[in-house]
Amino acid sequence: MKIVSVGDEHLNLMFSLIGITGFEITTEDEDELKEQFNEILRDKDIGLIIISEKFLIRFKGFFTSLKKQKSPIIIEVPDIKGTLDFNYFQQFIQKYIGLI
Repeated sequence: MKIVSVGDEHLNLMFSLIGITGFEITTEDEDELKEQFNEILRDKDIGLIIISEKFLIRFKGFFTSLKKQKSPIIIEVPDIKGTLDFNYFQQFIQKYIGLI
């Protein structure tokens, strides 16, 4: 199972330091984003996608349906100017292991 990051240049650089492949998305167009993201989803070896929260906020409808799938798991990480709640990751892990 592979882990990949999807985001801007800074996010992908950070994750590349620990060996995670990054996919940079630079588009603001929703159709183009869907094409690029669906290309990533075609790789059935990917089990976890780490994505910048700015894409989830900007394209909420598209990612809401994707996050309901069991595989790959999609988690968002805050941007430099992020807005995620401090306890987000604790709640995320509890949800996926069945504590919530």
